[in-house]
Amino acid sequence: MLWLLIESGVTVVRFGRRQPPVKVHGSPMSKTENFAIDESESGVLPQLALPQIVLAAAAITSFHVQVINRLSSGYPIWYLAVADRVVTESSTKHEKKLSQWIIRGMVLYAMTQGMLFACFLPPA
Repeated sequence: MLWLLIESGVTVVRFGRRQPPVKVHGSPMSKTENFAIDESESGVLPQLALPQIVLAAAAITSFHVQVINRLSSGYPIWYLAVADRVVTESSTKHEKKLSQWIIRGMVLYAMTQGMLFACFLPPA
């Protein structure tokens, strides 16, 4: 979870909402083919990514694993990174299967958290 928080946060801070150019069928994408977004739309994501990076840095030094899992669920940038990974066309069949299992795990974890919370038990 820490790796995912740091990786997605740093990527958004470096590139905004635009992802770095990727190779499709062996040739790099041109700027016109790359993710086209207004600057006004990409301006808010780095503001959301900076607190996520700070949280991950603090978590490495002083947080318990349970606290990291609980707090990371409130940061949207890594959700966007996982969603981007799922819909990327350049992914291999193995990566798509892996991303499907990650999504299933996230949904199962959220359902477990909700059931434990409803029964006034501590989160998993």
